[in-house]
Amino acid sequence: YLELLRDPELMATYDIIFFNCGMSFSWLSYQSEVVSNLQAYVSDGGSVYASDWAFGLVEASWPDILDLYGSDRVWDPNTWDGSQDLAPYIGYVLDVTADVIDSTMQSALGSSSAAITFDLDAWVVVEEAGSQGAPLLRGDVMVYNDDFTDVFAVPDVPLAVRGQPGGTVIYTSFHNEQQAT
Repeated sequence: YLELLRDPELMATYDIIFFNCGMSFSWLSYQSEVVSNLQAYVSDGGSVYASDWAFGLVEASWPDILDLYGSDRVWDPNTWDGSQDLAPYIGYVLDVTADVIDSTMQSALGSSSAAITFDLDAWVVVEEAGSQGAPLLRGDVMVYNDDFTDVFAVPDVPLAVRGQPGGTVIYTSFHNEQQAT
């Protein structure tokens, strides 16, 4: 994926680029170049879709699209030493009945709600859409406390957020392969 992100001409041949949770964090070694290329790609009308742990690409490139629960700067969980702000990797395994906020998404789903499955702990929790973002789905979730010894409820958080800085950027906290809807 680094070959793609370091080549703006190659990026321009795609309408949308997907960044899946679990991708390597090697982009951090080329952060300024990758961010610049992504910003130009979307500014020229391209679209980006990122899920869960790939949030760092969205946060680094468009920091005003979403605000995370915990630190917006802990992009690689391997670098979090527990001494700074709470890392955003605090989501708890659960099923959520989400409210579909976006009318286009409601039409596509044929419903104003969606069943979302979070099948793995430590998913990235969005606290709120940022000043340049809009929530697509919202729901009540459970998160770990700062020392991971307990969980507590956080109501009505965005589970998917869209920003449109030229093209479109979509971020989902959930993994798509687990979703029946």
